[in-house]
Amino acid sequence: MTAKARAGIEDLYKVPEHRKAEIVNGEVVLMAPTGYWPGYVGGELFASLRES
Repeated sequence: MTAKARAGIEDLYKVPEHRKAEIVNGEVVLMAPTGYWPGYVGGELFASLRES
C-alpha cells in the first residue's frame, strides 16, 4: 500500500481554469458550479419536488 502525498496550496494552482476547489482532509476537492444556470436548475428541481 502506498501513501498519498497530502495536497497543498500548490495543488490548487493546478486546478483547471474557471473551476473552484478546496482542500479537504489533504485532498483537492472540486466544488460545484455556481452562478445563474446552476441556481436556476436547483430551483426547478426544488419546485418539482415540492409539487409532488
